[in-house]
Amino acid sequence: MKDSKPYKLQSIATGNKDRLAALPFEVPP
Repeated sequence: MKDSKPYKLQSIATGNKDRLAALPFEVPP
């Protein structure tokens, strides 16, 4: 999931990777 640039950008925007991991749009492991 760390490889996902789009999600990484959003994690920076939110400042919370854990929250992104909980979101449904997050890519499966």
